[in-house]
Amino acid sequence: MSKVININQKINPDISKHRDKYSSNIEYSFADRLNYVMLVRNITNVQLADKMYCATSTIAGYRTGARIPNAIMIKEICRSLDVSADYLLGLSDSILLQE
Repeated sequence: MSKVININQKINPDISKHRDKYSSNIEYSFADRLNYVMLVRNITNVQLADKMYCATSTIAGYRTGARIPNAIMIKEICRSLDVSADYLLGLSDSILLQE
């Protein structure tokens, strides 16, 4: 079962110090949002690259903003991280988290 939580909610004590950086009153890039989701999920570049069958340098490029994923890669990122495309693209501040 899934639930939607707002990015401004305290997710767990270990990442609460990052909460202010990702508050919804500021526009964040795809890279910022991807970094946040990977932090929440505790997933490394290598782990995500393995799930997506791509190079770790590709993921690193997305996380730094040096590369912009195409629609197919965004879809794969969303599937791999169980996150909505709306969140990653900045259309929503709610992230889909698996219980």
